[in-house]
Amino acid sequence: RYFLEFCGIETEGEITKAPNRKTHYLFIGDSLVDAGCGFSGVIPKKTNSDYTCIAQGGLALCRGRGYYPRPSDRTLEDKREGMEDAFYNMQAPIALGEHTPYDLSKAETPDYIFISLATNDMLFTEQNVPGFLESFDIFVGKIRALYPNAPIYLPMPYADSKDGLRRDSFEKAALAAEKKYSDTKFISVRDWDVEISSDNVHPTAKGYAEYAEKLMETLNIK
Repeated sequence: RYFLEFCGIETEGEITKAPNRKTHYLFIGDSLVDAGCGFSGVIPKKTNSDYTCIAQGGLALCRGRGYYPRPSDRTLEDKREGMEDAFYNMQAPIALGEHTPYDLSKAETPDYIFISLATNDMLFTEQNVPGFLESFDIFVGKIRALYPNAPIYLPMPYADSKDGLRRDSFEKAALAAEKKYSDTKFISVRDWDVEISSDNVHPTAKGYAEYAEKLMETLNIK
């Protein structure tokens, strides 16, 4: 979540990698996943686990959608990256300059994966749904191919659009992925009483905690 620049180090000893904890989680999403008080922060803390969080506020799954600030060196013709592109880049979508591919072979191999997107995919009109469904299928398939042994969980977004199209679209995409890809599970939260803030998108602090608690309970994470 915070960028560091390595400048150098002087030592008479050796630098060694910290030992891995028993479990490593991978969280993929937007601001609802990026929030440190949300499930991506709560689960690793409560389980004493390692984790990687690849998330960006305002980020959509589909390229050309989303609401994050466009880097100032981009023209209006340059489409915003979606997670379908951003996941594979070393730089964040808001970063200036050319974005370079990340060497995923050097990344940790997760034991569990959470993918929660759709809030910023402009799913308030039917014409945006087919592109989302297609991109979701392709993205989950690529993550499954990268990490064939890790269960993939697809928890539904916290809040819906006014016409219900956001959650309906995510549910349709997630159920299709659940059927198509091994060890992939859709998590419905329709009956969860999660407190949403006045923007009708993000939870309150209480809502973030409620969602995390319900998610851990549903998946029997202890």
